[in-house]
Amino acid sequence: MKISQAEARRYRAQANRLESQLHQMFRSWGDEHPNGVCIGSVVVDDATLARVSTARTLKHAVVLTTGNGRIYFHALPQPKEQTK
Repeated sequence: MKISQAEARRYRAQANRLESQLHQMFRSWGDEHPNGVCIGSVVVDDATLARVSTARTLKHAVVLTTGNGRIYFHALPQPKEQTK
């Protein structure tokens, strides 16, 4: 299937807009989410608190998962923006 150059430019512009939105969404993970709902809390030791705090300072998203009766904290860095 062949497409015109104008159509290719439109698709590229749309892809760039969507990538930009995605990067903005990932960046927002590093900030406090104003619409989030607290669904619970746990008391953690100082070392765990420091690790979570460091991840948040580095603008990483912190995600919790469960398994084997434990809660696991995962720091997710923002994806690197690709240079053109």
